[in-house]
This record gives sequence, structure tokens and C-alpha cells, in this order.
Amino acid sequence: MKQLSKIWYDFVKLSPIELNIGISKKLQNNSDWVNFPEDLKTILKINNGQKKLKGGFFGILSDGKTIYKFSFLDFESILKSRKIIKEMKIREIDENEFPFAFIKSRDIGGFGFSINSINKQINYISFSEYDYNGGTVHNKGKYKYANNMIEFLENQIMLKQFE
Repeated sequence: MKQLSKIWYDFVKLSPIELNIGISKKLQNNSDWVNFPEDLKTILKINNGQKKLKGGFFGILSDGKTIYKFSFLDFESILKSRKIIKEMKIREIDENEFPFAFIKSRDIGGFGFSINSINKQINYISFSEYDYNGGTVHNKGKYKYANNMIEFLENQIMLKQFE
């Protein structure tokens, strides 16, 4: 966890987005906290999400340039996102996924990054439905993005260097 904390601090220094202070002891006593992956707990103890969900904290490489549009979710927003995904009954996204970064799509759902509580893998997740020319388009799935949180943050630091 020390290595993860250090790389988190290194990454945070590179971002202009204001973050919340770490999660409160009261929220850590919430029954849902127990199920959170340890890597995600480590980060939330340092910073419990970003202050305003405007402006992206995490980025993704798209068409050769980095786009920062994924907001860093706090504990309660993670729980809400998990509930939305569960209600949508998306077969590809199981209960072991904990979304920690998110961007809302046009209509229902959104896109983001999640950490799997079993294998610690970071996934790019898509859980949206929208109307396109009179028909509903379903864009749902899970795609591996990094082997673990440290690799994910190293990728984020690399993206920052190419701005």
C-alpha cells in the first residue's frame, strides 16, 4: 500500500482538479466499506473523490490525444454508480466491479473506470443506453485497461506527460 500511496501522491500533484480530504471514519464504518477493494480504500482514505464533478481527473487516450473527462468519484457516488449498474442488469459488469471514475453519457448511464474486487484489474466500463434515430442503442461492457491500480496510475502519469 505504501507504493500505491506514493504513486497516488505523485499523480495528484500533476492535476489542477481539487480533491476532497480523505474519507471520514464514520463512512468507513458503513457496512458497504468492507466490500471495497483495498487499493480503492487506500486512495479514498487519502482523497474521497474530487470537489466538483466538473472537469476530468482521469484521462484516456483517444484519437492520438489525451482527453480528461472522467470524474473521480467519492464513496457515496461509487455506491450510487454500483446501484445504477445493478439496476441495468448488465451481464458483462458483475458485482465485483467498483466504478471509481465516471462520465455521464447522453441519456442513461455512462462510461468510466472500475476496479475488480477479486483480481484487482482496472477495467474501462460502459453502461449506457441512448436513442439514436428512433432506436435504442445499448453500449454496455467491460474492457481490461490495466492489471492493477498502480499500473493504471502509472499510465495516467504518462498521459499527463504528453499534454
